[in-house]
Amino acid sequence: MGVMPLVRAIFVFGLLALAGAIAVGTVRPTPDAAATSARFRDDPVRGMTVSCPRSGRIWATDATVESMRTLRDLGVTWVAIHPYGSISTDGTVGLPRDLGSGDDAWLTRPIAEAHALGLRIMVKPHLAYWHSRRFGWRGDIEFANDEAWDRFFTTYETWITTLATVCRDADLFVVGTELERTVQHESAWRTIIASVRARTGAPLTWAANWDGYTRVPFWDALDAVGVQAYFPLVTHEDVPRADELAASWARIIATLDAFGAAADRPVLLTEFGY
Repeated sequence: MGVMPLVRAIFVFGLLALAGAIAVGTVRPTPDAAATSARFRDDPVRGMTVSCPRSGRIWATDATVESMRTLRDLGVTWVAIHPYGSISTDGTVGLPRDLGSGDDAWLTRPIAEAHALGLRIMVKPHLAYWHSRRFGWRGDIEFANDEAWDRFFTTYETWITTLATVCRDADLFVVGTELERTVQHESAWRTIIASVRARTGAPLTWAANWDGYTRVPFWDALDAVGVQAYFPLVTHEDVPRADELAASWARIIATLDAFGAAADRPVLLTEFGY
């Protein structure tokens, strides 16, 4: 993964259909994964996340277009961007000042440019947990009282639906990323998913951490199971052999395949790395 002018592709995301596939651009609350699996096998998805400094504003520059073109020429078929919202210890999710103001080129241009290059694009919003010393990562985000939880879900819904509206031409939209300690609030998430679906025609997923995807109770409200695939592959500290890595991935894929089949949803690797 090389460094390109101003923009770095830092995380690989593999949109890997293990039990089916998404018919991109089709909104179906209960998609028929089996009916689309053959199409996906004929159209493999190879994805890279295009990351950048300055809160994502560089996504609107020519440098991003050049990075996308370079990635396409390397065989990439999907790209992803990851707009941020802030999170406070009182539960407040903050929007960028200009989000939804009409000056949204930092989000709309990369979508349009990806399409012009023949690429598809995933929008995967993240909460910038490092603004609060209380949270070590997104999986630590939780609150001690109902008032804070209510504030979180109210402000999160405002942020995510605004993003979904601005990014409505994307090919895949992620409703939540690594928010492992929030999933027990199933009703609140189902409300948010319905609100997002009303604002975009993109298929929807959730990006669960590798060790938490089985605890998400609302996969049926989404179009795919999304997994942040940082699975441990070896237990020893020596340099792993290629056959060890291959065997570990084979076991992981078999487990994900079975989970996707049981959920009647395709499984997407929304991010993977090391």
